[in-house]
Amino acid sequence: MHLVDTHTYCLMEVADEIAKQYAILSHQWDKKTGEITFRDMQKPNEASELKGFVKIRKTCKQAIKNRLRYVWVDICCINKESSAELNEAINSTYR
Repeated sequence: MHLVDTHTYCLMEVADEIAKQYAILSHQWDKKTGEITFRDMQKPNEASELKGFVKIRKTCKQAIKNRLRYVWVDICCINKESSAELNEAINSTYR
């Protein structure tokens, strides 16, 4: 599982999601502004310049206010190019 670090906007891989407290963004996908993908987040400085990053930035700011270091956002925390990771993410939503 990948989480976004709220201070650096970098993705970090977490083997045990229970060991970390994190916020989850519940949102509606926005086709107009575009969504930030897992691939975009590989270069957070470049991703932060994209229109869709506003959602990520606001989520991180709120998480910091709530004293959380990490956030999970489906659009950018799931590597959809990896079928194993995608299946794991889908299955974990039931936990």
